Parts: sequence; C-alpha cells; structure tokens
Amino acid sequence: VRSLRDRDGHLAGLVVYLRDVTEALAAERDRVVQQAKFEAAFRNSADYLSIVRLSDGRFVDVNEGFEQISGYARDEAIGRTALQLQLWLRPEQREEVLRQIEQVGRVRDFPAEMRRKDGSVRHVAATAARIDLSGEPGVMWTVRDITEQRAAVDALRASEAKFAVAFRNAVDHMVVSRLDDGRIIEVNEAFCRTVGRPREEVLGRTVLEMGSWADPAQRGEALRLLRVNGTLSNFPFRQRRYDGVMSHCLLSASIVTIDGERCV
Repeated sequence: VRSLRDRDGHLAGLVVYLRDVTEALAAERDRVVQQAKFEAAFRNSADYLSIVRLSDGRFVDVNEGFEQISGYARDEAIGRTALQLQLWLRPEQREEVLRQIEQVGRVRDFPAEMRRKDGSVRHVAATAARIDLSGEPGVMWTVRDITEQRAAVDALRASEAKFAVAFRNAVDHMVVSRLDDGRIIEVNEAFCRTVGRPREEVLGRTVLEMGSWADPAQRGEALRLLRVNGTLSNFPFRQRRYDGVMSHCLLSASIVTIDGERCV
C-alpha cells in the first residue's frame, strides 16, 4: 500500500498492490502434508530407518525401528556414526554400499550382518538412497531384519538335502511323477536298477511306456484310490523287471505339490 498526497500534504488516495499467492499457499500446504506423511511413516515403520549425512556418516535422525533392531536408543545414535556404534559386523560391506550409492545413487536389499548393542548378530537387507538435507547430501537407510527368514531358508535347504540323500540311497524303489500325465520327474538308483535303464532315459517317460506294471488296470485302480484319499498305503501289484521277471510289490504313495504342480 502506498499513499498519495496533494500539494498541501493532505491524503489524496492510496495505491494498493495485490499479489495472488493462492498457488504458493497451496504448494506450502501440500509440502506440510507431505512432510507430515513422511514423518508418520518414518516414525511408525517397523524397519530400521535412519537419515545420515553423507559427508561424515553421522546420524541426523532415527526411528523406533532403529532402536528395536540395533538396541541403541535414539539419543545414543544422533550425532554418532554406524562405525562408532560398531553396527556393521563387516565394515567393508558398508563401504561397498557407499560405493554403489556414489555410482548409481541407491542400493536395494544389500545383504549384510549387523551387530546389535548387546553383541548379538542379525542378518539384514539394507536399502539406501541419496537424499537432500537442506542443500547437504545425505543418505536414507532402510534396514530390514531377515534373521528368522534366513534361518527358515537354511533349515529348508538342510531338510531338502537330507531328503535328497534318503531318496537316492533308499533300498526301495522311489519315483516322483506328475499326477496329470504320469511322466517321471525324479527316480532313485534302486528304481533304475529294476527297470534296467539309467536315470537320464527314465526321466520324462511313464511306467506304462516302460512296461513296469504287469497289469495296467492295477495302476488305474491305484490312481483312482490315490485321487480319492490323497494317500495310498501297501497297495498290492505285480511289477515287471527289465528282464521280464515278475515280482509282487506293495505300493505306498501320496499326492504332493512341487513347484505348483500336483505330483505323486
């Protein structure tokens, strides 16, 4: 606002300047809303979240997930570095993450081992990306604890390895085939000896093609019972060896799902 006066100095009028700030106010409101959303997400995430200055690696902020996973309170972390807290069991892993951030700006699900305040070690997946801290480069870290997941995977692999050894070395004939077409996807050595063919020649074929069932009608009945009950125990049938010799056998089977496909 600017006043206009006459020659005698009396107020003659006003000049009013107006500027439309609607868009600026809307942008500011959006910024405040987005900041509030980020703050809520940051504070309430179950994952370890931290904001770190890139120049010196010092924590600017951390969330409750950081406290739960690392064992350090927020006040113990702010202003210090992950190296000072000895969070990285292998510091060279941190250096590799920082190297990748320098090259491409972010890293996703980097596997690492983290040392908690109590000395225990957790397996984690670290994601990091460069951010702007009011004109200063920083890094946003997201660290997910995958210790239990890793243990479950290791246990499954160990179980699969034990099953594979038992399967291959079993004295009884063992076969895995697809339920829909009967084609064999795995056999053990005992079965190969009986049919007189190496494993490579058996895979992809059916027992009917190899003439292993002396009476194919018995196989049809076994499959019917298996489909009805899901399992089969001690079903009597006659098996033809590769040399033509007949033997009386007992069949036990169950329907399982392997890689999304129903098998026997």
